Amino acid sequence: MVDDRVKPTPLARVIEVRSGEDVERYLPARPEGTHPAGPHNAPGGGVLVSFGPVDARTAHDLHRALRKEKLCGSTWVLDPMRSNEPCLFAWVDPGALLPLRRSGRRTRTDRSIQEIREVVQNYVAAEERVVALAGGRELRVGGRALVMGVLNVTPDSFSDGGDFFSTDRAVARARRMVKEGADLVDIGGESTRPGASWVSAEEEERRVLPVVKEIAEGLSVPVSIDTRRPRIAEKALRSGASLVNDVGGLRSSAMRKVVQRAGAGVAVMHMRGEPSTMQMLTRYADLRGEVFRFLKERTELARADKISADHLIVDPGIGFGKSVEGNVDLLSHLGEFRALGYPVLVGTSRKSFLGHLSGGAVVTDRLEASLGSAVVAALHGADIVRVHDVRETVRALTLVNAIADGRSPRH
Repeated sequence: MVDDRVKPTPLARVIEVRSGEDVERYLPARPEGTHPAGPHNAPGGGVLVSFGPVDARTAHDLHRALRKEKLCGSTWVLDPMRSNEPCLFAWVDPGALLPLRRSGRRTRTDRSIQEIREVVQNYVAAEERVVALAGGRELRVGGRALVMGVLNVTPDSFSDGGDFFSTDRAVARARRMVKEGADLVDIGGESTRPGASWVSAEEEERRVLPVVKEIAEGLSVPVSIDTRRPRIAEKALRSGASLVNDVGGLRSSAMRKVVQRAGAGVAVMHMRGEPSTMQMLTRYADLRGEVFRFLKERTELARADKISADHLIVDPGIGFGKSVEGNVDLLSHLGEFRALGYPVLVGTSRKSFLGHLSGGAVVTDRLEASLGSAVVAALHGADIVRVHDVRETVRALTLVNAIADGRSPRH
């Protein structure tokens, strides 16, 4: 059941401007006398932030306040007559993000400025953080990208359906992934490939619980349960799983209660519709904006239901209700989702858009494309990458991390 307690409100977002197309998409109009938008206009390496939707009066007040606070060198407002969702845009200087100087009662403008400060601080934050999981386990994120190994206990998953359908084979595969360097293992018993049909709760439970129990008892890394069903999540957590990977995006209040009671970590993913319908729902007016707002609302619902911030992970849902172009757009602007203030999980491994981009490669011939997309995800801000090919991904990311850190890999 979808919980709609959170209503659309003005929202602060970071916009990564990587091309002229980004400029045209987000800044199609500007007041006379201002300069064209573009990375070269950012004062002192400023971060482009949008705040909206807003009416003209609110935009004017916020514009003046931002300049008074000396947070930015330039601001401009989209003409409300030319935009369905008028926003104020500003280049914010991260170095000027000091606490609000005003004391006493906060005005709406004060609160808006504080929200802008928070998204920029989240976006530029570089320190390591700990994600709290059930059973006293934890994940340390913010350094190298962690590798989540995919273990599908299904007969019909798009990539490895049937390969690990028996408990013995699934357990052996999980152990091998840990030896190859997986930081956690994600177990799923229902295919979420495009067009997939639901399986019964009883069948999903029969598939995953024996595997979760045996793996959780014998592995040194945390186990994640990939499910949309609160009942399955609860039983898996009792069997030793410590994180819930919810492709349903915490739409269910029952799922939020399960996570909160267990003290589990939870990955909140964006998906339109259901797996059976999602690829018929790939048209967006503003894909990145819609995904950001969805994840913001769902994490706020989680916080309202007493799930602590340090238990939350967000996933933009690449491949779930997105076109090829939409997947590329999300992957090349992943850093925007860091502005939510939570670790970012990304799963691109072996997905169909990679086949499309690599000349029609079939699912069994997408290793190079999968590795490339995992590297891009890590370089663009992903904290966790969800993959089928663990050993190869770990090796690729080890090289990337070594080069980024300016040191030689350890032998």
